[in-house]
Amino acid sequence: LGNKEVKAFSTVGPAYQQACVLERLNRMYSPSNDRSMVLTTRRTCADIATAFLFRFVDIVALPGSAKPTLIATVLEPYPETTEGVKKKDGNDDEWLYVVGGNDRDDVNATWNEAFVKLLSDEVDAARTLMQEYLKRLAHEQSKSASESAASDVDSARFKQLADAPRLERTAVLGAYYNTVYRSCAV
Repeated sequence: LGNKEVKAFSTVGPAYQQACVLERLNRMYSPSNDRSMVLTTRRTCADIATAFLFRFVDIVALPGSAKPTLIATVLEPYPETTEGVKKKDGNDDEWLYVVGGNDRDDVNATWNEAFVKLLSDEVDAARTLMQEYLKRLAHEQSKSASESAASDVDSARFKQLADAPRLERTAVLGAYYNTVYRSCAV
């Protein structure tokens, strides 16, 4: 809002409330109190999928959303290769946008697909994908140490979600903040 000299920027609607919940959830999912991470929604992951590696960590009911959504931690940008060689992220300085395909080298792609299946209540398919992920992870770790692989805590959370009835597959803290913000945002 405003004119050339004076402008005011503001966030209206559920975006602010969702950002507040993600900030609070960041404290819950960070590996330690002195280290922070970036948490984002499934929608944002779709927007950054060609540029960043990410891994889904939970299913959360966010304020302003009718359904629970996946939240993810952003791990790192896709690694670039040296000049003169086609870049790993598909960006060869052409004017075309990369639509997809970076996940072929991402060990977390199967993990993410398992969470997507879990969100859509395809529990058996999700468990099958998780088994595939664990096999691939064991193979990848035998070749080199991968920091972007899921931890035992993340795997335990997946198992907890898979074992829960459909209506109980949201993070408790996420549901708590959802209730608080609905009562405050009248």
